[in-house]
Amino acid sequence: MTTLTAAPAEAALKGDIVAPGDKSISHHALMFGALAVGRTEITGLLEGQDVLDTAKSLAAFGAQVIRIEDPTNDGRWDILRGGQPFGDERRG
Repeated sequence: MTTLTAAPAEAALKGDIVAPGDKSISHHALMFGALAVGRTEITGLLEGQDVLDTAKSLAAFGAQVIRIEDPTNDGRWDILRGGQPFGDERRG
């Protein structure tokens, strides 16, 4: 039998994840974005009423949750933990 032991990360996790969209992943992406420190950009979010309600709930808890108006209408959202204002790096 193999034993695995998990240790705390030595540095913050950072990167991009590409996953096929579905309702469960959409809920999780919003929740993880609200828990993360800093800015999270989500594309391809499925925008059913229950997912929109999750976004509203996270905003009520203090996350800044913004749907990005985009001509491609690809479900782009930004989330910033704690409702702090975006800096100049938002689209850079």
